[in-house]
Amino acid sequence: MSSTNRGANRIGLDRYYTPDALAAALLAKTLPPIPVTVLEPHGGGGAFIRAAKASYHRVLAMDLDPGADLSGANACLTGTDYLTAPLPSSWGPEWVVGNPPYKDWEAHAEKALQDAPNVAFLLRLAALESRKRYAFWQRHPLARLIVLAERPAFTGQGTDSCAYGFFIWQRGHTGTFRGEILSWR
Repeated sequence: MSSTNRGANRIGLDRYYTPDALAAALLAKTLPPIPVTVLEPHGGGGAFIRAAKASYHRVLAMDLDPGADLSGANACLTGTDYLTAPLPSSWGPEWVVGNPPYKDWEAHAEKALQDAPNVAFLLRLAALESRKRYAFWQRHPLARLIVLAERPAFTGQGTDSCAYGFFIWQRGHTGTFRGEILSWR
């Protein structure tokens, strides 16, 4: 997801991992205070898994990378592409959360909205832009957008050059979205 290495080769499988403090702050603002089943389909470094487990949620995880850190999940699938793999019928998440590969975030959001009634993805705010994405936003209007007051560091080499937000969809939502700003550090 990071744009810090613009013009250079991107890290394979878009391995730009969310900082633990950011994942914890985002889920604290997003998930309900009662236990729910949460799916992290791009487990990566495990930040969203750890944050959901800390709030006593049932956590399911998967990642295309067989070396991803899915250790805190109640159930997991490694080496599995979320876009092509069907979810096990017993999973039934109420929430899909995470930091999808930016290059296909729209496809990940479309699938997540089929798999769960609530979806929350960490994305660049630039995801809101472009004529190409207009049809997507008409089909899937946001319920909430939490804009990050501080830019995250995904590579350990300084903060990113882009602004980010936590994009939250609720199946069946129509109309406008509620926006807020989060200072997470």
